[in-house]
Amino acid sequence: MSFTLLVRKFLAALMPDRLVYVLSEEASHKRCRYQKRLLRSHGDDLYLANNVSLISPGEITFGNHCAVNEFVHILAGGGVTIGNGVWIANHASIITITHPKDVEFVGHHPAITEPVVIEDNVWIGSHAIILPGVKLGKSCVVGAGAVVTKNVPPYAIVTGIPASVQSYKLRGGELPYRQVDGQHG
Repeated sequence: MSFTLLVRKFLAALMPDRLVYVLSEEASHKRCRYQKRLLRSHGDDLYLANNVSLISPGEITFGNHCAVNEFVHILAGGGVTIGNGVWIANHASIITITHPKDVEFVGHHPAITEPVVIEDNVWIGSHAIILPGVKLGKSCVVGAGAVVTKNVPPYAIVTGIPASVQSYKLRGGELPYRQVDGQHG
């Protein structure tokens, strides 16, 4: 056991919780720097919280000013592109790998990979799941617990299982889309 680890254990036993938090915060920053080096690329000010799981991090691209909170899972074998200003809440999942749907037993067939694209200024709520091949449009909001199976248009607010458009964010007091028979256009 290293001397540093012994000191941390000793201090943890004697000192208040705040000191233990400060020490674990240092380890968190080191882990975050390590994970950033594994990414395909990332912009400025990327925040990766504790316990973020990045599978195939070399297939992930982040823009500027992104935040990924605790217990987020990104399975990026098919590629994940994340724009600027994207915030991902805790326990969300982004999945790019699936299996064929037209077979009796998936174990004998190769996995299918489909990229996920998340445009600028998207918010993804807690426990949301983004499935393979989905594109999240600019400034959309994915509600907590939503399962996104199809592309989401820009400025849409989606919730539910499967996710569906509930409304649109307003821009300057007006909808960003021309509405045609209840559809975005």
